[in-house]
Amino acid sequence: MKIKTVFPKERRLFLYILRGHSLYLISSSFVLVSLTVFYTSVGDIVRALTHFTGFALFLTSYIMYEEFYEQIKRSRFSSLWMIFLEHSPPMGGYAIAYLICGGIFYIVDLIRGGFWILGSLLILRGALEYLISRFIDDLKVVSYLYLAIGIGEVDKLSLIFSK
Repeated sequence: MKIKTVFPKERRLFLYILRGHSLYLISSSFVLVSLTVFYTSVGDIVRALTHFTGFALFLTSYIMYEEFYEQIKRSRFSSLWMIFLEHSPPMGGYAIAYLICGGIFYIVDLIRGGFWILGSLLILRGALEYLISRFIDDLKVVSYLYLAIGIGEVDKLSLIFSK
């Protein structure tokens, strides 16, 4: 029996999305560190510390996503589901938190001003995290199905669909 699959194309697309997200994270950290330097030179310590915290968040996330990208790139397609299950914190698990924090920074920008860039970066990051979490869920299922078909244990496979 010959099995033709297009699942590795999904993996390639996921790797492109991860690479783009990593570039977004490092460019956002450069923007935030430049804003930190600017607000420090002006003497506004509250805004400088806020943007510095954002810089640290984006930089550490960049390092984490680069490590995750290399791990996914080196692994076989049939073992992706195990990597996704082992990974903690779950990739894309904080999308709602980033969206809420971005909205809070927009409200703070209306009150004090100077925080709309950080709010925009967080909202965009939340949207990208949500996209990544959807791809991870899809790849987890497809990878397990690919493994089960490959080793011939489709008859033992039980799928549970939940909402």
